[in-house]
Amino acid sequence: TATLLHDDIVDGSEMRRGKVAAHLIWGAASSVLVGDFLFARAFELMVETDSLRALGILARASAVIAEGEVLQLTRAHDLNLDLDTYLQIIRAKTAELFAAAAESGAVGAGATDEQVAALRDYGMGLGIAFQLADDALDYGGATETLGKNAGDDFNEGKATLPLLLAVQRTKGTEDLFWDRVITKGDRKPEDFERARQLIVSSGAVEATLDTATEYADRAKAALQVLPAGPWRAALEALADFAVSRAT
Repeated sequence: TATLLHDDIVDGSEMRRGKVAAHLIWGAASSVLVGDFLFARAFELMVETDSLRALGILARASAVIAEGEVLQLTRAHDLNLDLDTYLQIIRAKTAELFAAAAESGAVGAGATDEQVAALRDYGMGLGIAFQLADDALDYGGATETLGKNAGDDFNEGKATLPLLLAVQRTKGTEDLFWDRVITKGDRKPEDFERARQLIVSSGAVEATLDTATEYADRAKAALQVLPAGPWRAALEALADFAVSRAT
């Protein structure tokens, strides 16, 4: 919750889970302070578990997430962003949180080192798949599905994978358009629909979802060290849902 409060301020997002973002209701200062409080409370709860290992997981995740947000800010509006750097950003700012949740849960449950490592890998794959699907949804999902306005990423000038792929696939024909709306930030109300059509027709949304499926499959593969049963099946279903919600 703390990371979402801070993320909405950094991104200037207007909606969260289909509701008006907190910073628009109570102001940025209050949202930052509440986020800080929740971080502190999370650390306090970790201390109460008397698990230095779990505390270390949370501390590491907090640092990595912040680093990911900074990296994203430094590469904002960058149409030359390569796939490796893009994945580095979402691995840090989104997937690390999923990985930390899965890893700390395994530690708390007394899992073996092999199982703890496997669940961290699961969380990382799940987080990347979730973020990729979320990026695809921005150009093809309804507001009710997204919990945010369709086109938010575009209107914030974010160079997400669907957009980056479309830029590559329309090179030589739409360069001036992409440079104006993303690099220069000169966007008109009708530009989102044009961008959406270019992204969809170029196959960029499908390609993004294919990549998301690859990471969901990696997440499920990591679970093979766990005993078969309803709990593992539920985790596998969650990985599938992270992608299927966007199709």
